[in-house]
Amino acid sequence: MLEAPWRRKAKCFGLDPNMFVPSTPGGSLNPAKNICNGRDGLPPCPVRQECNTFANDHSLIGVYGGVVHSSRSTEIVVFVEIQDSRPHRSPQAP
Repeated sequence: MLEAPWRRKAKCFGLDPNMFVPSTPGGSLNPAKNICNGRDGLPPCPVRQECNTFANDHSLIGVYGGVVHSSRSTEIVVFVEIQDSRPHRSPQAP
């Protein structure tokens, strides 16, 4: 596995990496997603975003950042900048 500096902070660090990749076609990856996303009774993984980006950058298969590879390729993240369209008013003197 490729090493990344944030990897040691991952919740899955030290776990069996095989549980994060499909072992059989159609096999469940829900336990791995639950670990990443905090549905295992513990807080979510603090490096989900870094992990997901790493998986995208390296075209990795399996669960990374709480997202399955088949979902990762279709997800689009949109950042919207909201601008105030109201007319600008100068502050009134007291």
